[in-house]
Amino acid sequence: TAEMLTRYNTGDAATDMILQQQLAATLPSVMKQQSKEYLKYKAEALYESQAADTDAKMARLGQLAARAKDPDSTISLTDASDLEVALSNMLVPLPDMPREVHDKMLGESTMKALQAGNFAAFQFMRDSGKLAAMDPAVSARVDRAYSLAVSEAKTKLPVEFAEKIADFMVADNDPKNTPEVLKATAETLNKEFSGITGIDEPYISVQALGQGMANLRLTQQRAA
Repeated sequence: TAEMLTRYNTGDAATDMILQQQLAATLPSVMKQQSKEYLKYKAEALYESQAADTDAKMARLGQLAARAKDPDSTISLTDASDLEVALSNMLVPLPDMPREVHDKMLGESTMKALQAGNFAAFQFMRDSGKLAAMDPAVSARVDRAYSLAVSEAKTKLPVEFAEKIADFMVADNDPKNTPEVLKATAETLNKEFSGITGIDEPYISVQALGQGMANLRLTQQRAA
């Protein structure tokens, strides 16, 4: 600018001309660098603001999901509807935010939620299709975080539930049992597991149940 060009006048016309020429030559690069730094600052501020907002929405989703498991709780339909709209809007990046940056932000927020035992946030991301549409590297990290969170949740189950699982694992040794009893028990335990943890995948898989039924048939054949 004119002010910058005249700020360092020495009083000697020849010297001032040389200084002004040098400053004029470097000024564009200086201004360009300052613009880059300003844009970087704006992008970082936008990222932090959006990340904090996303963290809060996912935490709120986890709270509503936890309350929904309590038969005595009442959830405001307005709260649930407003949150659904807010979450849906969250899946779309702002105009100034590149897609890969948005994916990274959503991935980090989802992993934070998982670390806090908030599986509702992960399930929303998965069921909305956003997780599958993310950058593969980000979605892979989220999937790993989910697996770790599920494993950790299983180590913190109440003793009473662990005892029920232990009983189920040896139920195929009793020839008086039936496949129908095993199936009904597995369904009850899986529902209880989901209620305790918020995880929507079964504790006793279809494969494990099938193996238990096969073992029961062998037990009954031997007892016949």
